[in-house]
Amino acid sequence: MATLTVEVIPEKYIPLWSKNGYEDHFNDFPTTNGIFCRCTKRKTTFNKKHRFKAHCRGKLHKRYLLSLLETETNPLKRVDELSETVKVQQILIKSYEKELDQLRKIVRDHAKELNDMEELLTDIN
Repeated sequence: MATLTVEVIPEKYIPLWSKNGYEDHFNDFPTTNGIFCRCTKRKTTFNKKHRFKAHCRGKLHKRYLLSLLETETNPLKRVDELSETVKVQQILIKSYEKELDQLRKIVRDHAKELNDMEELLTDIN
């Protein structure tokens, strides 16, 4: 009989962005799988909310939040940049679809002409 193994994967913790920078939040702490914070070198999984809160008060975690400010752009700014990229891509897609429709029409017209020529050839022979 085969045995089924289930791997429990902890959720990755993502601090919230606010106008003051990144802040910790604890409201939606996962009770089943635990939580993993990227600042831990040992890949520690926190299964208890109070232990995770204590971790977040530590120096390593505070430095991690500060490093996010230095290395990552403001997520709201990034969302705006990505929204603009999406708009540009939508315009390009519409343009390419229009061009593709025109090319399809040309192909249909050429196929009709070819078909007409083949009919003429069979009529001549």
